Amino acid sequence: MNKEQESKRFYWIKLKTDFYSDENGAVAFLLGQPNGANYIVIYQMLCLMSANKNGQLAYNVGEILVPYDVDKITRECKYFPRDTVVTALTLYQKLGLVYQSQDGALVVSNIDGMVGSETAGAQKK
Repeated sequence: MNKEQESKRFYWIKLKTDFYSDENGAVAFLLGQPNGANYIVIYQMLCLMSANKNGQLAYNVGEILVPYDVDKITRECKYFPRDTVVTALTLYQKLGLVYQSQDGALVVSNIDGMVGSETAGAQKK
């Protein structure tokens, strides 16, 4: 393994055993909605997309931060129609799962408690 591969960092999200019955009830509420299982899968996809970006749903072009818009999220979550993504994002914001930062980017709340990482070298050991 070369130096570049050894220094590469891998990220993952951790779901607590009470994920579906969390203390604020957001996930349980979503599951009870029409298309609720889809909303949970989209939420997990957003968590994965933002795991190595401190929860921020955006990308950089040079020094410019470009927030993901609904169309970008729909493309990334390719298995779901746009209207399902729009409804999901609205619900996430109302439930506090996602918020909009001052720079306009959507951010997954409390992502820091869900993310783990390690280097390729640590993974090999």
